[in-house]
Amino acid sequence: LDHSVALLVDGTVLAWGGNAKGQSTVPNSLQDVKTISAGNQFTMALKQDGTVFGWGNNDSNQVSIPDGIKNVFTVYAGYANSIIGLRTGGVMVLGDQSNGVATSRTPTKTATPTP
Repeated sequence: LDHSVALLVDGTVLAWGGNAKGQSTVPNSLQDVKTISAGNQFTMALKQDGTVFGWGNNDSNQVSIPDGIKNVFTVYAGYANSIIGLRTGGVMVLGDQSNGVATSRTPTKTATPTP
């Protein structure tokens, strides 16, 4: 929302704009990225090997990626939540629960959208 990210064809990430929470400071070790998403003062990335990275604002634990996450298909950074989509059809939601989002670190097979 206050910064932008770009994924280059070589799998590297560029970021610019606001950096109050480090959201525009791409980790030096981040390479081979296949998907990125910019959230509210944080950024999520998915590498080709299925590793998920998050950096920037972590006030709601939205970039605290649990160990052992496998079979990741995509990542999405929202306002204060991160969504990790699994190849099995499961969805993991990390971050703020104050809007009634059923947040779990355990993958589920379905997700219920909230208004």
